[in-house]
Amino acid sequence: LLVAALLIGHVPIKARHNTVARASCWSATDAAANSACLQQTILSGAEKVIIPKMAGAWVVDVNTAPDSPFADRSAFDNNTCTPPVGQESCIPPSGGPPCVISPPGSDSVNCSTPRRAALYLDGTAGPWGRSVNDTTIVLEPGVEIQALRGSFAGLEDSLIQARNLSNITIIGYGASLSMWKEDYNNESLYRYSEFRMGISVYGSRGVRIYGLTVNNTGGDGLFFGDWGLPPYGNVDCHIKDFTADNNNRQGFSISGSAI
Repeated sequence: LLVAALLIGHVPIKARHNTVARASCWSATDAAANSACLQQTILSGAEKVIIPKMAGAWVVDVNTAPDSPFADRSAFDNNTCTPPVGQESCIPPSGGPPCVISPPGSDSVNCSTPRRAALYLDGTAGPWGRSVNDTTIVLEPGVEIQALRGSFAGLEDSLIQARNLSNITIIGYGASLSMWKEDYNNESLYRYSEFRMGISVYGSRGVRIYGLTVNNTGGDGLFFGDWGLPPYGNVDCHIKDFTADNNNRQGFSISGSAI
């Protein structure tokens, strides 16, 4: 069924009408496989994407997700890292100058923080060659997308990150996203941050989120912010029947331009 979902990704735009991709490759033990399955199905090119209820949660891992399609590679992916708890520095993937905790003993890093996510919703073609504009994503009742416990160590690691979208709907009545707030606030396990978001949306137009619940994140349940491409802020967005419970900072934050 995953193969079928991927094949839909090659359907020409003119043939998208009424196409459906269903993520049916769930694993009870492999978060990397779940991340790949959901990401590939979201990027399938189908007009409607369905995430079904399985025997357990869709556990996903930020460490095995693809690189952000809209991160500045030079600033975020290659030249930065977050020192693990107990270390005062780390060497970026580029092998360049180390990122250092400064001042010592704090949770501040002298590098730009990588803005990563387990799942990306990209409104530009990007390196994957397709966008998720004009798409409806349905999480069936009972679905839970859950952060892998022990992962998401980066200061801005989120479950879902979206940018430059146009006309996308997420329907999740009876479904939820969840993280591990109690772990992120344990200083023996994680560096403190208020930016491990459930969903982050940047520079998008016509985003609709209905019926979803977001729990126990390390930041906001839902965050809207600016990005460096038009429309910069978020415009014409509609949030309805959304529940945010026990998140680390706020349930719902709007930063920057109008929504």
